[in-house]
Amino acid sequence: MLTPRILVVDNDSSFAKSCAEFLENAGYTVKTAFNLPDARTALEKGDIHLAILDLRMEDEWDEKDLSGLTLARQSDPSIPKIILTSYPTWRLVRYALGPTEVERPAAVSFVGKEDGPDVLLKYVQRTLETFAGRNWSLDIEWRVCDRFSLLTLVEPELKPADLETRVDELEDLFRILFRSHSQVRIERMLWRDGNRVALSCFAFVEGKQPETFLVVCGPKSKVQEEASRYKEFVPKVADSVSTRLNETSATRHYAANLYALTGGHLEELRPLKELYDAGPEKLFHATLRKLFTNTLAEWSRDRFAVGQASSFQRSFRERLGLSSKQPLRAVSIAQLNSLIDWFQGGDLTVLKSGGQLAFDSAGHLYQYTDPSRPLTEIAIFDRNTSLLHIPGDLSGESVLVNDQERAWVTDFGNVGLAPPIWSLAEAEALVRFDWVALSRFDDMHKIEHELIFGDFLKPQTAEVEFLQRKAVRAVQTIRQLAKRACGKEYRPYHLAVLVLVGKRLAAIHLGPNLLQSELARPAHLLVAAAMLCERLTQRIEEDTDAHSAARVSGIRVDKVKGEVWIGNRRVEISGRSYLLLCNLYDHANQVRTRRQLVEDVFDQKYDERDVTQVSRLNTAIHRLRKQLESDPENPQYLLTEQQGGYRLIVRSGVQVNSNERTEIKTS
Repeated sequence: MLTPRILVVDNDSSFAKSCAEFLENAGYTVKTAFNLPDARTALEKGDIHLAILDLRMEDEWDEKDLSGLTLARQSDPSIPKIILTSYPTWRLVRYALGPTEVERPAAVSFVGKEDGPDVLLKYVQRTLETFAGRNWSLDIEWRVCDRFSLLTLVEPELKPADLETRVDELEDLFRILFRSHSQVRIERMLWRDGNRVALSCFAFVEGKQPETFLVVCGPKSKVQEEASRYKEFVPKVADSVSTRLNETSATRHYAANLYALTGGHLEELRPLKELYDAGPEKLFHATLRKLFTNTLAEWSRDRFAVGQASSFQRSFRERLGLSSKQPLRAVSIAQLNSLIDWFQGGDLTVLKSGGQLAFDSAGHLYQYTDPSRPLTEIAIFDRNTSLLHIPGDLSGESVLVNDQERAWVTDFGNVGLAPPIWSLAEAEALVRFDWVALSRFDDMHKIEHELIFGDFLKPQTAEVEFLQRKAVRAVQTIRQLAKRACGKEYRPYHLAVLVLVGKRLAAIHLGPNLLQSELARPAHLLVAAAMLCERLTQRIEEDTDAHSAARVSGIRVDKVKGEVWIGNRRVEISGRSYLLLCNLYDHANQVRTRRQLVEDVFDQKYDERDVTQVSRLNTAIHRLRKQLESDPENPQYLLTEQQGGYRLIVRSGVQVNSNERTEIKTS
């Protein structure tokens, strides 16, 4: 059982000590102060449940001395005060107990010293029961961690001297929240965002079924701001909200929000990330759809911000907490230079020159747009976008799910307005950059190239490793959900992902003596940022299907940069496949015989009886066709000729035969 802590303040030290002794004998923990500075310091520590203040602290004989009452008005209003004096009058009582601008009056009781200690004790008991608002007998079972461990998460920079008092104050939050219960069991920590911590709690009342709650606790200002914004943006129809805020409690330094999950029991729920890692993939995709079509949709359904059309630049700044004076970039110049320094002399070298960022991996050079250039150069920032209500940030830990495809959002620290594609882009960023662990640059490049330059709605998995295909399939589900919000224009969606990549890069702090594996994630984010900037700065008009655009524009090989383009889509082709393509490209729309290809590309004397030569050429043609064609079984670019050779058509819509070629006119 918690022992209430009482502060006795009186300039008569003998009286203060005797009063303290009496209260200690009654079972309370008592501190004393004999002057105003010491009293003010004791009240500011925030570990006092009740203060008993002498009216005249400066001059016992001065009728105008109301210094004790002034101290009561100026100190923390959440601490109830009793004014104790030998000179009570009705005017002072009215002044002390009258209404003020704060929630409570300066004092809750006014007691004369001549009334004696027994009367004072009754006022103390009544005040603690009525105004302190704590369950003094609550049994708190710390299963996930002890209260000291929780305190280090909430306030990691706390000085050791303040540890004891602050840990009691933090415990007070639970005694306030669960004042109607006999026991609370703090079962597990669900997530942590900065110094806000989310805990699952089981509350018990004798003779009733246990209740489950989610408690988010942390610094007072942050948690109270979360509660305020939740109340501002939450849908008015309570039944539509799956996570409901029941109550907020606060002490001097800390606060806690108590949430109930409608239709869900915390012991049956698991984080979305856990479902992705270990659950059935079909269930994950179904739950993902329900998250957006049910849980998030209830916040935003028909709730576009009336009369508000905010530019992408402004809305993204607000989402990232940036001021209008801060340059909006995917990567800051200083941060990019720091990252470049880390990628020197290892498996990956990064170079910056002429507005380009070059990645040299195992002799393969890839060049993309410098992501430290201002994002405001991207034309899409000139557009306006309507904003809608969202419950906050999504993470793999703060979204809880069950096995019936239901989802609950539990982090409301950033609730507010956002572009329609924001939450969808957040979900994709989780899968691409937080849940997929890639160690080889080649894997990073392949998966990002397909997701950025490939078919937006149907990214292909053929070019990525088996374990990464699950991530691509998850992204495909998210993008299918995003189709309605994006319409026929996917550049705003890519832009939102780019902003989220920049947010992750800004949170990375590269220290000394890093292992190569520790640089994998920064490398992944950096190449994604550069490729997204390249994609967004392309001025080619985009169709809803990247392959349909490719069918119109045809193939282009830039031998200087080593790049291959199909329409507006850059295709990664290297090694023998690239040499084969270059040979065919140099003789575009002409038949190249098997002999010519074997001798020019494989540098071997052709022997039609050599089955290994035939097999190698067939394999090379098959691999190149898969890289070039949207449908390799019905090729439009790399054609097989009846006379035993191959022809590369560099522009679709071109019809050729062995002697001539004529363009087909399309309507």
